[in-house]
Amino acid sequence: MKDFINYYIQCSLSKKQVFDTMVHTLPAFMWRQGDSDEQGPYISGADGNSIQIKLWLGEAPIGMSISFRRAWMDVGDREKSKSELVEVIDKSVIPLLGVVTKKDA
Repeated sequence: MKDFINYYIQCSLSKKQVFDTMVHTLPAFMWRQGDSDEQGPYISGADGNSIQIKLWLGEAPIGMSISFRRAWMDVGDREKSKSELVEVIDKSVIPLLGVVTKKDA
């Protein structure tokens, strides 16, 4: 599995609803919101394993990226850990946000 995954999600939720969904479904992440001059509003989260998730809400479909670049470098089965988190996102997070139109993994 790559160290960087992109999703494009058809989503009809407001920024607040997306933020609340991420906070409640992935509570181990520290979440924040912001606004980029070029890409519009975003939600960003990071956890203690250096995994970073960003959701870009300025266009439809929204973009979500997950970076594992610095995650689990000292874990014996790094690929298994990545796969387990992606499974949680695919089964628990994505259905609450909307429908994936494209996934680059």
